[in-house]
Amino acid sequence: MQGPHLPIEKALRVLAEVYGAHGQNQAVVGPLGEALEQARDIDLLNAPAPEHPPFLDVVNALTELSEAARGHEAETALLMGLSTAARMMARQKDEVVERSCRRLIELDPNDSGRYCNLGPASRHADAFARAWRRTKPPRN
Repeated sequence: MQGPHLPIEKALRVLAEVYGAHGQNQAVVGPLGEALEQARDIDLLNAPAPEHPPFLDVVNALTELSEAARGHEAETALLMGLSTAARMMARQKDEVVERSCRRLIELDPNDSGRYCNLGPASRHADAFARAWRRTKPPRN
C-alpha cells in the first residue's frame, strides 16, 4: 500500500472485481464511482481518458441507475458517484459531470461543496465549444 491507499493498478483490479460482482447494486455502485478517484492520478491534467473498463462501465451504470432513481432516496448517492466517475474520464464526460452537478445542486442548493465540481466542468465545456467554433471549417 502507498499511504492510506492501494497502488493504482491494484485499486483498478479491486474496483473491476467489485463492479463485476455488484454492477447493478445501487448501494455499491454509487460509492464505487466515488472510489474511482483513488484509481486515477488526477494531477495529470492532460492525461488521456483511462482505458481500464471500470471507468466507463461505472459511468454508464451510474447514468442509468441515477436516471431510474430520480426523485428517490438513492438519487443523491448515485449522482455523487456519477459526477466523480465522469470527472475521471479526462474531459470526455464533462456534460455528464455538469448535468450531475446541476441536479445535485437542485436537490440541495445549500451544500456549497456541490458547486465545486460544476465550475470546472462548465468552464471546460464552454472553452471546448468556443475553440471548436473558432477552428471548424465554414459551411458552404
